[in-house]
Amino acid sequence: LKSHWLVFLDYYFRLYHRIWPPEFKQQSDWAVILVDMQSCFLCNLPSLDAGRIIENQKEVLRYCAVHNIPIAVLEYTGSGRTIDELREQVIKIPRHEYFKKNRDNGFTNADLDSQLKAWDVKRVLLMGINAEACVIETAAGALRNGFAVATSKQLIASPSHDLKELWYKENGAWTNDWINFFE
Repeated sequence: LKSHWLVFLDYYFRLYHRIWPPEFKQQSDWAVILVDMQSCFLCNLPSLDAGRIIENQKEVLRYCAVHNIPIAVLEYTGSGRTIDELREQVIKIPRHEYFKKNRDNGFTNADLDSQLKAWDVKRVLLMGINAEACVIETAAGALRNGFAVATSKQLIASPSHDLKELWYKENGAWTNDWINFFE
């Protein structure tokens, strides 16, 4: 039995195969970028929010492992490592890389752009913490580097609760509650 996230991702890929131009027709042109899921940032979130996004992110990571979708993991320099729960899932994904960053925008580390292009990525699904800072700045960096961006309310969080929904709707793809696709 597929979990809700696997169903959502299957639907999401099918939907965007219809909407995006022909060069976006392969599931293999996707990558996931996991942003700053480090303990020092998660401690600023209510435990329910942290638990919610971590469980949803783990579902996405399991999907990536099964479908060989690459993942780039961003870690803010000096803030520790990505939490073990997620690292345990990341290691199961054949194409995964960790990148250090010292600014909100992960693309200030040129190795991120180079690796995504080496993987032939055209679209990125963003997951992570501090949606109003590091996640959105990395999304903007992705756009400037020629990648399409997408995220979901269930994959990002912020202590301020400002997920920048309007920005994603105007510049990429956003969904509030993926289960509504199936009701």
